[in-house]
Amino acid sequence: MSSMNEKGPILPSHQDGCHCYEEEGCKHNSVRTSQRRLCIRSFVSRFFQVLILCAALYGTFQWIDKKHVDSGKDVDSQQKIVDMNGFNSNVALTNDRNDAHLTYLCKGELTLPLKGDTNISIDASIFNRLEIKQRAETMKGYQVELANGKTTVRKSDDAATTTVTIKINGNDPELADIFWIEQNENPQDGRYEIVIHQEENFQIQNGCVSIDVDVVVPESNSLKSLRLMMASNKMLFLEGLDFADSLDISTANGDIEFEKGISSGRTNLRTANGRISGTLRNLYADLSFTTANGVANVRVEEISPSKEEKAASVALSGSTANGSIKLQLPSHFESQFSLTSFTGRRIVEVSEPKKLHINHWSWGSTKGYYGDSPAVKDRVSLTAANGNLDLLYNV
Repeated sequence: MSSMNEKGPILPSHQDGCHCYEEEGCKHNSVRTSQRRLCIRSFVSRFFQVLILCAALYGTFQWIDKKHVDSGKDVDSQQKIVDMNGFNSNVALTNDRNDAHLTYLCKGELTLPLKGDTNISIDASIFNRLEIKQRAETMKGYQVELANGKTTVRKSDDAATTTVTIKINGNDPELADIFWIEQNENPQDGRYEIVIHQEENFQIQNGCVSIDVDVVVPESNSLKSLRLMMASNKMLFLEGLDFADSLDISTANGDIEFEKGISSGRTNLRTANGRISGTLRNLYADLSFTTANGVANVRVEEISPSKEEKAASVALSGSTANGSIKLQLPSHFESQFSLTSFTGRRIVEVSEPKKLHINHWSWGSTKGYYGDSPAVKDRVSLTAANGNLDLLYNV
């Protein structure tokens, strides 16, 4: 096992007021002046890179704020997600975009069922693409706080069809009148859509609601595609699930966990306030995971792209504004890599040291490739504004 630390320092050394690398040494007086100029230019360049990174992450989570429950009807003029400071904090919905206060309306467990459980049975032989979205709207002067809920996806040998159970609990029986569930079927492309609506015309003060969703499939590969977009839910995937085409998961406030191992095609995982952790037994296409406030720990055991994906190359990317990232990849997966972190360490660890090549190494940035040829097409990119980065080719 070898790591990038053996080839040089993670951060440049400082000699004669200049950022330089130990392997170059800054030994010659004749180049010191030009190196100082280069250092100044490098500092300015990195400063603007930090600004660009922060702007990009801000834009990403503004998107979650505005559209975290649906890509169809926007709710950006209706609501704002408040309280992004703790993994277990609740989310309040309000239509006042100048309202930045923190609210804690939900206290204790919510045990009052609203309208009872909603059980939806889906014919798995017809529908293999499932979308579950949450839309929430508010009236001016009123708000509903979303307590932490949980969305679970699991396989059951006893299930004959795909079933979705939605449980909505609250602190006021009048809240039952503002929630309703829409179902849309499209047998032509095998798509089944479930939308959890929150009515916009209500006058309930200090309302508190939790939404739990349980998805049960009869076979591990019953769903080729799954899309979940929730506001304040932990996303939990149990063992043995296989989403051949795509997996798209978004939550504004909650963890995304697949610790027991799943397989998937094109995979997008996004949370504004939570951690992302788990194992991908087999990855068939690109992978992207993003968290603004939280750590990411992802292990990929095998990468088997389709012929089309293999021809176009596979891209793996992870980013966080405040947290660390650890990405483990198969030792036989060769790729370009880029690590960018301005306040944390950057480590590349490999099982075959002769395949590790560093092309660029400076403050905040490390680039190179792992493999036998610099022309390798697959790419890995990890970015952290404030946190450590660990890339390991050792699975």
